[in-house]
Amino acid sequence: MFRQLALTFFYVVGILTALSARADTLDDAIQIVVEQNAVIREAEAKAGIVAAENSWLSRVKLRTTLGYSQKTTSTEAAGLDARGVLTLEIPLGSSGSRKRSAAQATVASKRDAVVAKFLADVSKLREWQQKVQNDKEMHQLKLDKLEYFKQANDAGTIEPQELWKYAEEAKKAEHGAMLSIAKEKMFGEETARIWGGFRWQELRGLL
Repeated sequence: MFRQLALTFFYVVGILTALSARADTLDDAIQIVVEQNAVIREAEAKAGIVAAENSWLSRVKLRTTLGYSQKTTSTEAAGLDARGVLTLEIPLGSSGSRKRSAAQATVASKRDAVVAKFLADVSKLREWQQKVQNDKEMHQLKLDKLEYFKQANDAGTIEPQELWKYAEEAKKAEHGAMLSIAKEKMFGEETARIWGGFRWQELRGLL
């Protein structure tokens, strides 16, 4: 009883460890996709420009405020520097903050859309990988079955011609497994090239 519980425990721990490792690998893959995607890079560049402009406007407002308080009185400012007084009345910081927030929201939206499409392709790839596994297991099953009937033939319990059927099943299963492997490899490389940019080979290794 204790031995069975121990085996079950280690089996569950093994599964959880494998799932955790796959999650970490997928996180690394997403990081490459986000880094290499042109749409996200463009949105980030625009957001950077907006942030820089907002920072510049904030500094201009601060300098104008200091100039007013140190160099002029309110009466002098009204007569000699009307533009400076007008600038102080415009809420530049609030407008710039809204633009910056909108730009950041656009970056997040683009990133979410790209990651969602990438994960959809990863899901398709996982289906191919599962099919490869299933077809390999079927091939092995057919080989075991063929070996069993070979031994039966050697023992004289079946006729030799009956082996042909099992041999054909094994060969058909082998072809199915090879086809699945080829298609999984092709789709995996295609996915990596589409999403990985210059780092597609590294991404392929993570998938």
